[in-house]
Amino acid sequence: MTEKRLIFGLFVLFALSAAYLFAVNERGLDPNQGKNWWSLSFAEPKKPESLVFVVSNHTASSDFRYTVSADGQTLAEGTFVVDPGNDMTQVPAVQFMPASGRITITVSHEGKDETIYRAL
Repeated sequence: MTEKRLIFGLFVLFALSAAYLFAVNERGLDPNQGKNWWSLSFAEPKKPESLVFVVSNHTASSDFRYTVSADGQTLAEGTFVVDPGNDMTQVPAVQFMPASGRITITVSHEGKDETIYRAL
């Protein structure tokens, strides 16, 4: 009888431990749970002429600003809003596109800047 109680007790302890670890793991994998980050990437990385970019926001605020420049010259700039926990694709309104060189896209949010580059 004591052996059955011991086996049953160990099984219950294992089940409770496993449930707790699964819950902690699920919370850790949630990008919005207690985290404060955002990311910037190209929407079409295989198209060298495309300047469309994506911002993923996992912060509390939603205001972003972007600047597109080439060789020290500003080609476009603007502001946009990305709700917390969402992604947004932004198409910069570039009036003049240089024939060659390097395009720099800088996005600012809460005093932090992220930059991506596109070679033409």
